Amino acid sequence: RFPGVTVGATTYRSIDPVVLSLRVAYTHRSGFARNGDRLGGGSSWQLEPLVNFAVNPRVTLIGGFTLGRNSDPRVNGQRQVSRRYPVTLRLGLGFAPRARSTVFLSGDLAGSGHSSGLSLRWLQQF
Repeated sequence: RFPGVTVGATTYRSIDPVVLSLRVAYTHRSGFARNGDRLGGGSSWQLEPLVNFAVNPRVTLIGGFTLGRNSDPRVNGQRQVSRRYPVTLRLGLGFAPRARSTVFLSGDLAGSGHSSGLSLRWLQQF
């Protein structure tokens, strides 16, 4: 069973040694059944502006935030809570092991009762 998919795009502008970036992403999650209840899937949007500072050609410091919109969670077709609009602070580090490839390690500190965590991303430019 396919749990969901995320599609996104990132654009950036370099003003040496600063890089301004903007990421937009859409996520769709499939519904599933648990303990006889049908839990609805849903969708979410994220908008993530970041400011990246190039320490040297291989290392970048990252700071920014994420604004989101999550659909109404549903159980057996009934809405459980209203739409949520999470805001998350992101701080991290990027490392370029080779040309056109970057690995990002970042920490997210969420407000409004949402979860925080760490993420590891790989960006390959084509």
